[in-house]
Amino acid sequence: MDYFAVIDTETNWNNEVMSIGAVIAEKDTFKKVDDLYFIFDPEYKIGGMFSMVLPVKGGEHKDILFTRKIAMEKFKEAFELMKNGAKIKLPSWGGYWYWDDEKKTVIMHTKDGKEMDIRETERVEYTTLNILSEDWVVADKENCPQLGGTATFGFDEAIKYLKRGMKLARKGWNGKEQYIELATNVSFKTPNDEVINVDHADMGNRAIAFHGTSGVQLGWLASQSDMLSEDWTFVE
Repeated sequence: MDYFAVIDTETNWNNEVMSIGAVIAEKDTFKKVDDLYFIFDPEYKIGGMFSMVLPVKGGEHKDILFTRKIAMEKFKEAFELMKNGAKIKLPSWGGYWYWDDEKKTVIMHTKDGKEMDIRETERVEYTTLNILSEDWVVADKENCPQLGGTATFGFDEAIKYLKRGMKLARKGWNGKEQYIELATNVSFKTPNDEVINVDHADMGNRAIAFHGTSGVQLGWLASQSDMLSEDWTFVE
């Protein structure tokens, strides 16, 4: 399954940005897979032509609501670490960012080993959303694949990547080659040889498949340990 992303920004009546959002959808069906919105307070309270589309219900925010000042302070600490020589990353990244004092800019070292000046990014919206993240950590040989480690993250991130079609596993699982992935176009055959295409109001025809030592199990359910652990990782 292929996916595409749409970046959605909304302005208020004062022509100030009141939200930045990213939506992931299936390429063929246009069905939404995941979304994330950053909503700025108090700008969103002023209202605008498209205020009704903001994920705010009954005055309570659905996603991430903060002031512009807080949004930038989340990255300020990470930026200061870079200026002092540290490499930084988001938990799920294979690469990292660092400060090039000679060029006076942030260099993005990708999971493939390539390097790019942040000012040359071709994915401006994606890079901007990363800057607004509050999950920055120092990259080291334990947590960064490009430095010899393994990128790990929580269940919330795992679900996001699962919906994007990636294979995932926990470092804490005992069995070898165990992983989960999202199965699509799910169907089954009845005892009368009738093929039924699964069609659920919330899940459509998708289900999580668990690949284990005994084979493939469709309809995997996460345990308390799975949901609360921070050792999820990608499976190549």
